[in-house]
Order: sequence, then structure tokens, then C-alpha cells
Amino acid sequence: MKAVFVCLLVGVVFVTGCKVGEKNCERVDNGSCGNACCKMEYEFDMSPASLVRDLIRVIGTGGPDQRYALQTTAEGTYGFTDLREFNLTSTNGRAVAYLGQAVHTTGPLGIECVFHDTVNFLVNFGDADGSCVLTAFSISEIAGALGDDGQNFYNIKTVIDALPPYAKEAASWAARFPAQRRKGGVRLRMGGWMGEETNSRASNHVPSALHDRVAGGRRATGRGSYRLGS
Repeated sequence: MKAVFVCLLVGVVFVTGCKVGEKNCERVDNGSCGNACCKMEYEFDMSPASLVRDLIRVIGTGGPDQRYALQTTAEGTYGFTDLREFNLTSTNGRAVAYLGQAVHTTGPLGIECVFHDTVNFLVNFGDADGSCVLTAFSISEIAGALGDDGQNFYNIKTVIDALPPYAKEAASWAARFPAQRRKGGVRLRMGGWMGEETNSRASNHVPSALHDRVAGGRRATGRGSYRLGS
């Protein structure tokens, strides 16, 4: 993905890593989470452990665009934590298997005009034996990111495309229309929805704050030991 940056000193900073119409950038969000975000759900005909192995394989080396970084969990594991033994149930009513997190970086690495998005993964047991459900949630970290030009959907779908084929897709949050830009700000046509997969068009970040800085620290996460189990 080409990262194109236009940092304007007119009260709004435009960051356009994604462009509406580019692959995996077609679903725009405009403030669904009080900031730009995207939540998607995918069903797979494989066990939760198999899916997590594939997620670690794809994301652990930087992801398809070399801009992903798995994070260390609260339990000290790398990328994902195994919660199967606790017999927990998530809000969607499904039994919990794994939780994981990654950070996606937009923009030329190593310079200040860079933005980060947090991508969270919840892996549940599916309805059928040997199946699972992946809920992925991406949110723009920079404050004031009303629109994202589809970047948060990109952060999720680019990983999904590198995994074995999924059986079903459902979208939880997206916007029906792309952002309409105008001089000095952003004009938005909103249309939130919940439901099954749709062809709805739904921005990269359009924050009203200054750009995020690459601070290292949390980004320079170490690779802890991780045991996946069977």
C-alpha cells in the first residue's frame, strides 16, 4: 500500500495511507467509536488453535505489508493469550478461546508523520466442531480521527486475505458512504449499520490534532515465549 501524506497547517491534518477505492480501503468509518474504527467478524472451518497459529505466522513477521507488530499480552505472551482453560463466555455468547493484539503503522517508518492503529483479535469457538469465529477490531490511536479513508478495515482485511479462506463474513461497524472532503475541514455523510456482509462503501485518518510521534517503547515490543497448545 502506498502511503501518501499531506500535513496541512490549517487546523486539520490529513493522513492518507488508504485511498477510497484501493483494495481493502473501500469501507470507511466516520467516528463509530468516538474515533474512527472498524469491527469485523469471520467464521472459519478450523480450530481456534489452528487459526491463531496462522495469525501469528502472518502477523509475527510484520504482516503482508510489513507494518504490523504483535504486542505482548497482560499474561506476558507474544501476540495472543490462551484463555480456553477458563471456560469464559464473551459478549457475543460464544466460548472464548484466545485474545490477541497487534499495532499497524501507517506512513514512512522512522519519521514523525506516522500514525498507529490498534488491532484487537478475539477468537471464539464456533458452532460446529472444529470451527471458530474471529472478531477483529481496529481503532485509530490518534485523537480526533473522525474518518479513516478505510484504513481500519484495511488493517483487518489485509490480514484476513493472508489466512486460509473463511466460511462467512459479517460486519459489525462501518459507514455507508465515503467522507466528502472540503477546504478547511471534512464534510461527512454518515450511515452506520449493523448486520451481514454488504457492499456498502464506507477513510485514512482525518485527525484534528497534530500527528502522532514514533516513540519506540511500546512499539518496540519484545518477542516473549508463546505456547499455543493443540
